[in-house]
Amino acid sequence: MKTKKISGLKITLIAVALILVSKLIVQLYFPETNLDGPWSLSYTFSIINGHLFQSSFSHDFGDIYNLPYLYGTVTAAIYFPFAHTWLNIYSIFLINFIFIVFLLFIFYKIFKSYNYKKNTIFIVFAFAIVLSYTFYLQRPEPPILIFIGVLHLVLLKTDTAEKSIRSIVAAGVLTGLIALLHPTAGLYCGYFILIFFYEKKSFKKIIYIYSFALATVIVLYLPVVLLDYNAWKYNLFTRVYSNEDRGANWQNIKTFFTYSVPFLFLMLIYIISISKRKMIYELFVWIILIALIVPLGRYYYFIYLFHFLFWRMLLLPQLNISLWTKCTGAIFFLAGLLHVLLLPVFQVFENRDYVATFKHTIDKSRTIAIENPLNHVWVSPFIGMSVIDLPNGRLHFKEYVISRGRKPSLNNDIFLIENLAMKNYIQSYVNAKTDSLTAENIISPVKGLRRFGFNNSRNDSLGLWKINVIHK
Repeated sequence: MKTKKISGLKITLIAVALILVSKLIVQLYFPETNLDGPWSLSYTFSIINGHLFQSSFSHDFGDIYNLPYLYGTVTAAIYFPFAHTWLNIYSIFLINFIFIVFLLFIFYKIFKSYNYKKNTIFIVFAFAIVLSYTFYLQRPEPPILIFIGVLHLVLLKTDTAEKSIRSIVAAGVLTGLIALLHPTAGLYCGYFILIFFYEKKSFKKIIYIYSFALATVIVLYLPVVLLDYNAWKYNLFTRVYSNEDRGANWQNIKTFFTYSVPFLFLMLIYIISISKRKMIYELFVWIILIALIVPLGRYYYFIYLFHFLFWRMLLLPQLNISLWTKCTGAIFFLAGLLHVLLLPVFQVFENRDYVATFKHTIDKSRTIAIENPLNHVWVSPFIGMSVIDLPNGRLHFKEYVISRGRKPSLNNDIFLIENLAMKNYIQSYVNAKTDSLTAENIISPVKGLRRFGFNNSRNDSLGLWKINVIHK
């Protein structure tokens, strides 16, 4: 009896599933969010709480909130079943897990559309995605990449005569919607569409798609902008861009590669597989794209390069993969596995007191917020999901006063901090002449998680202090 050989694709899917599920288990066991996760969901939960033009958790401006709204609108429907339940704390990890699974599915659909004989490109990209820390930041980019993937599939249908007109309209509308999910994604799509049709010499299609995209943005977003144009202009150009210091910083590329180590291997395969005849053109295309992203001043926007590289590799006639290349890839993927999974597992089990204290901290924070419904309760991003669904929940962070351009309006507000060092920047929230801060320890601190390096150091200790603002 012959034994049926398991294909490389099936092995990949099993391995990818094991990595994703293992990562999810670690996150559910130790549900500490990244800085931008709760931040990005602020408008989501304002909608859930019935406030369409507020984003009170992260953007407690006191003004109308009329920045691009579609990400909050879409995710409000997704997070709604979890809001105001004990599952809300864990929802951000569960939903990010689902987003990555859908993203892999869309990438596979794109891969199959190019009729590539071997599965190598999809296999290396599947591993690169699940082994890149960038995809676990709980930011909007991974779900937006799903929309970009759908756009890619729609663009491929524009080559079919009977579907061309419908596909062009659909591509334009979808591009406009992506721009309303996040303007940076809209900028990336504009460039992707430009190169896509430039190489096909279909210049009219570029104009048509751009026109439908612009029309979509105007119809769906201009009325929102005009509700308070001055507030929109100040929020977008002053608070979001100028005050947050979003200038060109080439250091962001290094940070992106640090968080996406397997991407370097994908670039290596791509470079050695390009013919010398096309090398200069490909280099030019990439330089322009990177030059568009760098001035936006954030490393996580480079995640769109995953899709762009996936597309460029699918256009190659073949990949030049040698034994040396495979060994190099194993090193990069192992580095990604260490960063994404193995090191966090070690940190968690080396210091279980930290995990237990953290869970106690998020439970206690939620209890305090529920017991004080008339007081704003400010928490850090790391425990933000504990109160984000509550109307009185607020987010404190170091650059609040700088980015907002003013101090928050405080009235018997409560600040919860996990270490006393946070009290230093909380001091900037209050007027030193009229207000003072009192600190009450609620949960005793424990030693921090171990850092990885030669000095055997740890991060900040973890406890919980309640900071009250006292008017003199």
